[in-house]
Amino acid sequence: MKTLRLILGDQLSQSISSLKDYNPDTDIILMCEVWNEATYVKHHKKKIAFLFSAMRHFAEALKKQDFNIEYTELDASANSGSFSGEVKRMLSKYSFDRIVVTHPGEYRVLEELQSLENELNIAIEIREDDRFLCTPDEFANWAKDRKQLRMEYFYREMRKTYDILMDGKDPLGGQWNYDAENRKPPKDGLTIPPPYIGKPDDITQDCISLVSERFDTYFGDVEPFYFAVTRADALQVLDQFIAQRLPHFGDYQDAMIEGEPWMYHSHISFYLNCGLLLPLECVQAAEKAYHAGQAPLNAVEGFIRQIIGWREYVRGIYWLKMPDYAEQNFFEAQRPLPDFYWTANTKMNCLRQCVLETKQNAYAHHIQRLMVLGNFALLAGIDPKDVNEWFLIVYADAYEWVELPNVSGMILFADGGYLASKPYAAGGSYINKMSDYCKNCSYKVTKKNGPDACPFNYLYWNFLDRNREKLSSNHRIGMMYKTFERMGEDKQKAIHHDSQEFFRKIDKTYSSDITQPYHICVIDIGSPKLGNLGWCLFDIKKNQELTGDNLDDLFPNLMEASKTSGIILGLEAPLFAPLRPDLMEATRARKGEGRRPWSAGAGAQVLTMNLPIMTYIFKHLYALKPDISYFLNEHGFSAQPGQMMIFEALVSGADKGASHINDAQIMVSSCLPFSQLKRLPQSILEEENQTEYLNLSAAALLRCGIWSDPTSLCLASPIYKPSNDRI
Repeated sequence: MKTLRLILGDQLSQSISSLKDYNPDTDIILMCEVWNEATYVKHHKKKIAFLFSAMRHFAEALKKQDFNIEYTELDASANSGSFSGEVKRMLSKYSFDRIVVTHPGEYRVLEELQSLENELNIAIEIREDDRFLCTPDEFANWAKDRKQLRMEYFYREMRKTYDILMDGKDPLGGQWNYDAENRKPPKDGLTIPPPYIGKPDDITQDCISLVSERFDTYFGDVEPFYFAVTRADALQVLDQFIAQRLPHFGDYQDAMIEGEPWMYHSHISFYLNCGLLLPLECVQAAEKAYHAGQAPLNAVEGFIRQIIGWREYVRGIYWLKMPDYAEQNFFEAQRPLPDFYWTANTKMNCLRQCVLETKQNAYAHHIQRLMVLGNFALLAGIDPKDVNEWFLIVYADAYEWVELPNVSGMILFADGGYLASKPYAAGGSYINKMSDYCKNCSYKVTKKNGPDACPFNYLYWNFLDRNREKLSSNHRIGMMYKTFERMGEDKQKAIHHDSQEFFRKIDKTYSSDITQPYHICVIDIGSPKLGNLGWCLFDIKKNQELTGDNLDDLFPNLMEASKTSGIILGLEAPLFAPLRPDLMEATRARKGEGRRPWSAGAGAQVLTMNLPIMTYIFKHLYALKPDISYFLNEHGFSAQPGQMMIFEALVSGADKGASHINDAQIMVSSCLPFSQLKRLPQSILEEENQTEYLNLSAAALLRCGIWSDPTSLCLASPIYKPSNDRI
C-alpha cells in the first residue's frame, strides 16, 4: 500500500508511530516548513530557528538511512504555505493509497487534517502519539466519574503503571511526593553549572539567517543560539543535566537569581516537546542516577513528577476539554496585556528580569512563569486570551497542548478549579523569599501601601477582594478573607486606592490607530557650531540604523523613509510650555516630567536653541517633500507613508549616553519595541486642571507656512522618556 507519511515539526522521533511500518519500496515521508505554522502567532525568533534547524537535521538523518523523504523549506518557490497545500502538492506528483500521520499536538492542526480528509478522496490515518505515556482515552477513563481531577493521584497511577521509583506496591522511600523538601530559597555561594551551548553548524546558521531576514519584527533574540538540534546533542543535554544539575535540582527548583536564568533545571523541555528526547528515557536516566547514589531522592522524584505527572496530566486535560477549554475565563478578566511583557520597561525588577531573560533565551523556568509572570497576570486581571498567546509566542518549548492548560488552568485559574485546587496568587513576600530580585527593585517589598510599595502586595489583596464571590468558599484560601477583614476599613481603602492608581497607569490609553510599524527619528538638540547636535534614524522597513551630526545628511534619508511608512520625529528639547492661571506657577514643571522642570537652566537654553533649529528642519523637509502630513500628538496618526508625528524626547539623568548621537540612539532604541507592536510609547505628561499650552513646534510649522491654523498652538505634544513605561 503506497503511503504518504506526514511528519510534523514537533514529531522528530524515528520511533514515531507514523513511521512504524514504513516501506522503502512504496512510501514517501513529507516534512515541510510552512508559513501557516510559522505565523499563526508571532513565535520567538529563537523558537523558529530552533525548530527549522531541528527539522532539517532530522530530515538529513533520515536520508542517510535511505528513507525516501520530500522536504520543503520555507523559501522554496513551490511552497504552498500550509500542511494541506503541501499534501495536495505531493498527491499531484505521486500516487498514494493513504496518508499516515501521528496525532498532532494541537487541536487546530487536528481540525485541519480532518478537514483535509473530507476534501480529498484518500484516507488519512491518524495514529496515536505513542511518545506519551498516557493516551487521551486512558486519561479520559481515569478522569471519568471523578468530581475533581488532581495531578497527585494521576501521578501515583503513572508511577505504578510504569514501575518508577517503586518498592513493590509502595513508593520508594515511603513517600510519593517530596515537594516539601524542594522549596529552598537561593543562598550565597551557589555554584551553578553553565548550560549546554551548542555550536551552530551550517544548517543552523542558514536557519538563523532565514529568521533574521524573514521574521525580523518578531519578538526575541535569535542570537546567540545554543540549542541542541539533533538527537545526539539532545542526549548530551540530558546527560549533562543528570551529572551536573540533578543533584541540586530538587532543593533549588523554585529559586530565582538575577542573572542566572538556567539555575539547576534540566532545559530538556525543548527536546521532549519536539521529539528529540523521549519521556521514558529521561525518567529512567534520573532513576538510574538515584540508584547509583549520584542524586538524592527528593531531586529525582521532583524531576520525574514533572515528566510523568504534570506533563502527561496537562496533555490529558487538553484533549479531554478542547475546544471549549480555550474559551474559559472564570474571573471574567478583560485587561489587555501590558506592553512591558514585550519591552521589559517596568520598575518591577522581578518582571523586568523574567521578560528580559525570556527575550534572550526563549526560556524561563516554571517558577518564573508561574509566580512572577503568571502571578502578575492573575492579580491584574489580564485577559486569558492575551496571556495564552504571549506564553505560546515567547517560549521555545510552547505548544498549545502544554501551554493552554498550564496558563488557563494553573496560572490564571480560568477554568474555575478544574485543573488546580486554588489560584496560585501571591504577594511580594513570596518573590522576595524565593529570589534576589527585590534587592534591585525600585519598589520596596516591605511596604504594603503607597507609591513606593511593591505592587504585588496590594494587588494580591485587591484580587481576593474583587473576586470574593467566586473564591470565599474555597477552603484553601478562606482564611485569607478573614485576614483581610481584620485589616480594617482604612487599610482596605488604601489597598483599593493603590490598586486603582496602578491600574490607571497600565490602562492609560495608547493610540489604537497605528496600522503598521513606523520609522523612528530622534534629533538631540544642541549647538551645531560647537558640534553638540546628533541624530539617529531607524528605518523599520530596512531594519537599518543611520546616525550623524549634520542635519543636511539626515533630510534625504528621512524623506526616503517617509515613502514606506509613517515617522515619529523626536526633538530633544521642550516643545511646549504650560500656560497656568496662576503666574507664580508659570515655570513649574509640567506634570509628569519629574523634579527638573522644562524651564530649568539646561531646559530653557535648549528650548531657545531649538526654535531656529526646528524651523530650519521643517523648512528643509517641506522643500524636499511638501505633502508631508504633520501631527503634534497621537490623534489621527496611523503610521501611513507621508505622515510624521512630532514628540518631545526627554533623555536625561541615568538615561543619558556618552554623546549627543548616543542620546538619540537611546531614545530610538526605547521606541523601537513599540513600533514593532504597532503602538506608540506612553507619554509621561499628565493632565493638569485649568492649564493650557503654547506649542513651539506648531509655531515653527506656522512660521514655515506649512500650517495655517493657529489653534494648533494650544496643543501639547507627547513626551517620551527611555525609562518610561516602567510601572
